[in-house]
Amino acid sequence: TSPANPRETQPHFFESKFPELLKLLDTVH
Repeated sequence: TSPANPRETQPHFFESKFPELLKLLDTVH
């Protein structure tokens, strides 16, 4: 995350990581 635009970087990070986390949860359960 760059201090210049944290608002833009954070949501994008979550957008790309969330589906992966959901996949992991689906695999575990």
